[in-house]
Amino acid sequence: AMSAAIFATHCLQQVLPVTHKDWKAAIGSVFVPGRFQMVQQAGQALMILDVGHNPHAAKNLLNRLQGLPVRGQVHLIFSILEDKDRKNIVDILKKMDILWYPCLLDCARACDSQALIECLGTVEIHATPALALQKAREQAASNDVIVAFGSFHLIEPLMRLLIEEGCDVFRNH
Repeated sequence: AMSAAIFATHCLQQVLPVTHKDWKAAIGSVFVPGRFQMVQQAGQALMILDVGHNPHAAKNLLNRLQGLPVRGQVHLIFSILEDKDRKNIVDILKKMDILWYPCLLDCARACDSQALIECLGTVEIHATPALALQKAREQAASNDVIVAFGSFHLIEPLMRLLIEEGCDVFRNH
């Protein structure tokens, strides 16, 4: 969508001039739900939703988490599709002290429990993203961060749950 907008304004430059300053302001205001999206609900740990699902996205997530102001523990709700590079993604994220909440996804291409255990080691596998979130919330202090990462199929049901709870997930926090 962004490339189409750039091309359209380039074609219309004679009629609709767009300056570098205009582009910088426009790009700076772009909000993509599910891309390092911060959601804060009163009395709960900060939650970050990120649909990233490759090693590059994992490195970006790690860098951004390390750049957050001093906070408590990171609780990571994680699942991924079978055809993704889960081993390298997990290896990147294990560079941080993270409590893992892996879960199963309602998707034919999703990793099963065994595949998640193979890359994470012995961990409790939650039956759904909602159950993983419930467990993370039970364990998290208010100064902790709960992160959901690994797939659109993970973030979508969590966004629905947050909406049901009355959270405005489409407001750019």
